[in-house]
Amino acid sequence: AGNGGNIGFYDVKGTDTLALSGSYNINHYNYGYSRLATNITNAGQATLNESLYSSASSGFNTSWRNLSGGALIINNSSDLVLSTPSYSATLINDAGATISKTGTGTTGINWDVVNNGNISVANGNAVLLSAGFSGNGTANLDTSGSLALSGNLAANSSLAVNGGNIGFYDFKGTDTLALSGNYNINHYNYGNSR
Repeated sequence: AGNGGNIGFYDVKGTDTLALSGSYNINHYNYGYSRLATNITNAGQATLNESLYSSASSGFNTSWRNLSGGALIINNSSDLVLSTPSYSATLINDAGATISKTGTGTTGINWDVVNNGNISVANGNAVLLSAGFSGNGTANLDTSGSLALSGNLAANSSLAVNGGNIGFYDFKGTDTLALSGNYNINHYNYGNSR
């Protein structure tokens, strides 16, 4: 259980699960990024202040799972980066959990995303999901907040959107994404969707 301060990861690996809770920042004191190859569950309030990589050399898959009541707050232009396609990396947002984009700039997430909770994007911010997407969750987007899907739809899914902008760029798959709510179709970067 964290109580403030910073926690950083560097080639933390294994097939078991590290359960985190409390309020903490993800910020490696030395490298300026963190690198994981294990399973994390988060029941607390985690603020990502740097990019989080799946480890390229460990031979293990990576997952980060927000449990109900937990939040991953992605600050400024921090990214979630898949270091190598040989091993999977998955960001799971359970029902009652939140992924929140704050600060300024664009965050790229090229981990698979399973969203059964809420994704929120603040004004002036954008989130680009460029790998697999699935789940039955919500997206609360401020007026100038943007969520862009560029990758593949991994399963029949739904997304209830409240405000803001949804964009698509080469979003593909044979399954169906059911959208509901009030939103604009407007890709934050390309000026068109496809």
